[in-house]
Amino acid sequence: MLYHMSIDADDPRHVALVIAEIWGGKAYPFPPVVAGSWIAMAGDERRTSIEVYPRGTELRQAPGDADSYGLLTGSRRYTPTHAAIGTNLELGDIMAIALREGYISGPDA
Repeated sequence: MLYHMSIDADDPRHVALVIAEIWGGKAYPFPPVVAGSWIAMAGDERRTSIEVYPRGTELRQAPGDADSYGLLTGSRRYTPTHAAIGTNLELGDIMAIALREGYISGPDA
C-alpha cells in the first residue's frame, strides 16, 4: 500500500500526468513547497499520491510541527528513488505508455 511519496524530475508536470494516466487518476500543480511542483493522485479511497518536484529540490524538515520546506539547489545528481505502484491497466497498456514516453526502447524491452 502506498500513501504518498516524493520524487524529482526534469519535467514535474509531464511526469505527474503520466503517473496519473497509469493510475486512471488526475494530476495538479502542487506549489506549497516548491514552485513548479506537481502531484499525481490515484483517486482511490486512500488518497494515494506522488509529489513530483523539480530536479534538484531538497526537502528539509521544518522546525516544530510545520510541514517540510523545499530548496531548489539545482543539483542534477542521480537518485535511487523508485516505487512499485498498482494500476487497473493491463500490462500491454502500461508497456504502450512506457514505449511512448521513451522509458523502454521497443516492445520486447
